[in-house]
Amino acid sequence: MSESCPKSQGEKTEARLLSEFVCHDLAVLTPFGENHRYDCVIEKNDKYLRIQCKTGRYKDGKVIFSTKSTRPRRTGNSYDDYTDSIDYFAVYCWELESAYLIPIDDAASSEMVLRVEPPSNNQSKGINWADEYKLSDVLNTTLGT
Repeated sequence: MSESCPKSQGEKTEARLLSEFVCHDLAVLTPFGENHRYDCVIEKNDKYLRIQCKTGRYKDGKVIFSTKSTRPRRTGNSYDDYTDSIDYFAVYCWELESAYLIPIDDAASSEMVLRVEPPSNNQSKGINWADEYKLSDVLNTTLGT
């Protein structure tokens, strides 16, 4: 995806992820206005999940995304986490054309790394493998899509 301002990039990512949900035959509900902690709610069979959409950046075999929101303040930026506000992060990585769905309980406190390729030091413990969070697979397990 070409470089654009963060808001525009976020809108493109959100639109891409919403289309993924629709293609999985999910109802997609979007809140009115911008003062909500989630970007959408997906529903199937009376099960509702609050989703925060994020753009993943691919670098050195990893997809990286922020797990906090940033809000400008007069005294500097304010950073808030999403605990108790969402159920999942939906992440789209434009470089890989891949979508991921990460439960809030699995997310790191400020930034999360999804490993696409094995690390050069052969580390295996404490790694979040991107394959374990593929959007289609998580939706199938969680909602039976």
